[in-house]
Amino acid sequence: MLTCEEQFPLYAVILAGGSGTRLWPLSRMLQPKQLLHLPGCQNGRSLVQETVARIVPYIPAERLVVVTHREQELEIRRHLELLDAEIAAAITILAEPVGRNTAPAIAWAARILADKDPQALMTVLPADQLMVQPHLFWETLMAGRPAAQQGYLVTFGVIPTRPESGYGYIKQGEPLTSESDPWGVYQIERFVEKPDPETAARYLAEGGYSWNSGIFFWQIDAFLQAVARWQPDLLQGLEQMRYDEQGRPSIEHYSQLDNISVDYGIMEHHDRCALVPLPNEVGWTDLGSWEAVYQIAQKDAAGNYTKGNVLNCECRNSFLLSSHRLVAGIGLEDLVVVETADAVLIAPRRDIQKVKQLTQSLAAQNSEVYRTPPTVYRPWGTYTVLEEGPGYKIKRIEVYPQGRLSLQYHHYRSEHWVVISGQAQVTRGDEVFTLQPQESTFIPIEMPHRLENLGATTTVIIEVQNGDYLGEDDIVRLEDIYGRLLPSRMPSK
Repeated sequence: MLTCEEQFPLYAVILAGGSGTRLWPLSRMLQPKQLLHLPGCQNGRSLVQETVARIVPYIPAERLVVVTHREQELEIRRHLELLDAEIAAAITILAEPVGRNTAPAIAWAARILADKDPQALMTVLPADQLMVQPHLFWETLMAGRPAAQQGYLVTFGVIPTRPESGYGYIKQGEPLTSESDPWGVYQIERFVEKPDPETAARYLAEGGYSWNSGIFFWQIDAFLQAVARWQPDLLQGLEQMRYDEQGRPSIEHYSQLDNISVDYGIMEHHDRCALVPLPNEVGWTDLGSWEAVYQIAQKDAAGNYTKGNVLNCECRNSFLLSSHRLVAGIGLEDLVVVETADAVLIAPRRDIQKVKQLTQSLAAQNSEVYRTPPTVYRPWGTYTVLEEGPGYKIKRIEVYPQGRLSLQYHHYRSEHWVVISGQAQVTRGDEVFTLQPQESTFIPIEMPHRLENLGATTTVIIEVQNGDYLGEDDIVRLEDIYGRLLPSRMPSK
């Protein structure tokens, strides 16, 4: 007789494509919150590393799928390799060419897995959450398995501990299990959007409401049938999707998928949805805001969390984080202060949810401080912007041993390279030569060029850019060993 696992093998889909704008300025579009090392993460792990480490003791790595944005794919892969190279090699990464919310991301993963086994079970896990006791989370997850096997779309709620207005809520309905069952499973009466503080307080007093965790569990075929019922255009778009030679979906086709969440597009309409409350002992935390980070962080006797080069005098109940310069506070109370090399956030804790309004304004301006962090990680190394102004930008570039940048050129800028340490092999047009420390070269506009480090130590270079436009999208790649040869377009000045 087949075991339950053999009848219904379980896959895990980890959603790691968000930008995490509510944790700006530490999080950016190219360094979203799932890549951050935050309070509560063990052994210096990032949130995505925590999520994978939590699940691999129970689900083999070859059954893990990570869905992320194409611009974050290589950095996600680097984090997984730092966690465990063997695990990283087994995990499937699906890279969206453009973000289209959770319904397309989950449905795409389900379509891929359905080709392997449509009867298999699938759990969906956000990459930006912490669990203090992972084994209790696993037990709760398994409590939802019978309902999933019966065709229910199962979601997991968190029993509220405070009137939180930053989460959506779920109202539980009639029980699907007996009173003797140690794990309650309920029908869902309704989903509720993020309430105002007064409504959230009423939900807490009434009981029977859970925070929406964004964790799901279902049979793959049952979920795809629900997609066909409630979002038929989405399923049709995925079935007609075109892929390139590397298996990546066409940006033209993927961008036509509806930008809709799985809650709003499917769960709120479906008549076979079930809720499993997560016990408080699981220690669930969604690090979706600086207030949530503050709540989980270790604090001093005055209620302050401090990290980095911070000096505080008579501060109370404040979150003070410095990643670059000295941050000195006197008499601060109930504030959030986050400093990076290129931005400083100061806000009352009670208003910290409004940081999303700031990032929306920065996004509308196409601001670099919204898009990229001061130090950007690439598969070949890193670059840090040291200074920039009208017509110039200065970078510090580190190229790892055996690292190789793409063969590329720029429409609007020239570059001047000075080697500080190590050796740099330079391709400049038809020339290939080696630069030693204190040697330099000049790269004119539209000259094909490449940097390589053939040595055993990191090469450090200072790059001075000059031109009318210095955006990172002014890169035309001709060759690239990391698979980043995407269709290019002339950037706007």
